[in-house]
Amino acid sequence: MRLDGGEPRVIDTGEHTPGSFAWSPEGTRIAFLAKVPETDEAKEARFRRGGAYRWDQEWRPSHPMVVDLAGGEPVHVHQGNDHVVQLAWSPDGASFALVTAESSNPYEAWMQHRLRIVSTRDGATQYEVETEPGSIQHMAWSPDGRHVAWERAHETLSLHNELRLFTLGTGETRNLTEGMDVSLDGFVWTGSRALLVSTQAKTRTELVRVGLSGAPSVLAHGDAVLALGNTDARLGKVAVIASTATRPHAPGVLDVRRGAVETLHAINPQVDQWDLAEVFVVSWENAGGQSIEGVLYRSPHHADGPGPLMVLPHGGPDAVTQERFSSWGHYFAARGYSVLRPNYRGGFGYGVDFYAANRGRLGAIELEDIEPGVDHLIEAGIADEGQLFYGGWSWGGYLSAWTLAHTGTRYRAFVVGAGVNDNVLGYVTSDINHGIVADWEYLGRPWRDPESYGRSNPARFLQDAQRPTLVIHGEADDRVSFVNGQLLYRALRDAEVEVDFWAYPREPHGFREPAHVEHMLTQWAAWYDAHRE
Repeated sequence: MRLDGGEPRVIDTGEHTPGSFAWSPEGTRIAFLAKVPETDEAKEARFRRGGAYRWDQEWRPSHPMVVDLAGGEPVHVHQGNDHVVQLAWSPDGASFALVTAESSNPYEAWMQHRLRIVSTRDGATQYEVETEPGSIQHMAWSPDGRHVAWERAHETLSLHNELRLFTLGTGETRNLTEGMDVSLDGFVWTGSRALLVSTQAKTRTELVRVGLSGAPSVLAHGDAVLALGNTDARLGKVAVIASTATRPHAPGVLDVRRGAVETLHAINPQVDQWDLAEVFVVSWENAGGQSIEGVLYRSPHHADGPGPLMVLPHGGPDAVTQERFSSWGHYFAARGYSVLRPNYRGGFGYGVDFYAANRGRLGAIELEDIEPGVDHLIEAGIADEGQLFYGGWSWGGYLSAWTLAHTGTRYRAFVVGAGVNDNVLGYVTSDINHGIVADWEYLGRPWRDPESYGRSNPARFLQDAQRPTLVIHGEADDRVSFVNGQLLYRALRDAEVEVDFWAYPREPHGFREPAHVEHMLTQWAAWYDAHRE
């Protein structure tokens, strides 16, 4: 569709269903990724065996296709057995940089990546750039087409802490962030000799200018948490999505020369009329004397004294809570609960050692970090010791189940959303949480290292649970399988603990249907309300 108006028109892609796509530099072609169609012979064979399939082995790869805007049959580029995860046109349109995996198996497609450069004409390989499999999150050409840069996790599971650069012609690869302990979160080229890199720096975004020569420097840009988009190197402008703790995400423009962010349009103006929580960073020391931080949403209903407190740990654990707008934080604060979102060890934003600190001690480390934070808020007169609540989603759900089994009657009620409640089940049934993921998190695998799994397994301790618990899970969850919710429900029933279980049809790990999202949050808050004094 033309930007100056008119009706959209359909570009025929034949039997290919487009996934992600990218315009060619001259704007006359579109490259897209599509699964390789099943052959007629394969369809016939599947029909004759009644649909039976080899579980976890039959994965059709996605390949790049190129279609001309004038129409015609899409050209199948780079035909092979590997699966293409990302593609980027070279500035002259002659090459693709491709991030590939051995198959479209989610486990391999998530973190077992290689990088190569191929011809856009026939898919012939021009350079094998990154041959050792590892996690590549973002990749982009320099404007002059002489370099390709990408983020990579080095010696970690998924913390991207290297910005690598490949130079065509010389074939040289080097690390532009050598010696920097960073959590990379995107980058853009601001010219052919310089990049602007976004890093997760505790609860904020830090922007770093990185040149192909010379020392990096920090670009001050204010208090907004940013996600970088497209760049106009000539104007020195970068499109961003900007947010603060009290301003929802909105499109904006970053002036690279001045470091100023201009919001283009507030897409949620109604928020200005809301009585939002006061949001600030709090810090405390864990038992080992290490400083731990969290983001606190103080309820406007209890701004002058202690009130109910909800602990809402982030998922992952490969993530970080930042000072960006949190609809959940403000929702529960509006319902009368101050919300603590702790940044426990095992998450991003605080360096590699912090990220790796919970390996082999999952659950125990997070508990050591979070509970002193609750004590700190009680001592500060913010939280009412008799009105403590806990809940989380995904790994936050795991921590909710773990804390339920390890804190007696400290909390009045729990909510476990899509949580891992049995680590062996998690290993067997998850689409990605096995293999080298287990080697990183548990320092082994359940068959070889059962004790490593046992000491971090909520199911092993659920007989000690005492507090009312609401279980929430989507039936189509392939990241943390639905059986985890069933297990927790049965265990708590056997322990004669008050428990309820809401199952949501069709929902994957992150809920998508608005009716389900609204119902889930309403039930979550109602569960806490029913167990307040």
